[in-house]
Amino acid sequence: GPWSMVASSAVPDLLRGTTREPAASSTARLPGGLEAVYDPKIKAYKVAGHKGVFLHEGTFLRVESGLWMKATSVDGPWTAASPSTLPPPLRRAVPLPEDGATASLPTGESLVYEAGTRMFVMSNKPGTVLFDGVFYEKRGDEWFASPGSTAAFAAKDPSSVPGPVRARLRSSEGAAKKKD
Repeated sequence: GPWSMVASSAVPDLLRGTTREPAASSTARLPGGLEAVYDPKIKAYKVAGHKGVFLHEGTFLRVESGLWMKATSVDGPWTAASPSTLPPPLRRAVPLPEDGATASLPTGESLVYEAGTRMFVMSNKPGTVLFDGVFYEKRGDEWFASPGSTAAFAAKDPSSVPGPVRARLRSSEGAAKKKD
């Protein structure tokens, strides 16, 4: 030691071919003494003593009110995760949140889920949305993206901003103009 976890894709081919995903529930002891129980139905480990925390491919995943977060340690730091990176059985096992459901970021900021757009909107910054693990903002005619709510936002080419995000932020911009 000290031992650390890695994704199976980081294991040399020669060694990776000798191991398989467990076919039945099994318990593993993780570095630091944590236990995780493999659930073959969701193709991920459930971390004992940590509600809503899973382990998949060397990454800890946490879900709260439909908001997925990831970290390299069960203690964080946690960042937003794209649901598309989850094993499909795990993603399907956790239902989408109801419209108006709230989730909290590790920074303490609150997000509200919009079922119609399938994205989270920051409570204190209605012009900032979280979609597929990325935060987006529109300022005037410019688009910005960030991996975290408090990280620096980088300018984005509008064509690289997902269509649902462009539609949501343009509609909120129009609604704000109508109020003025």
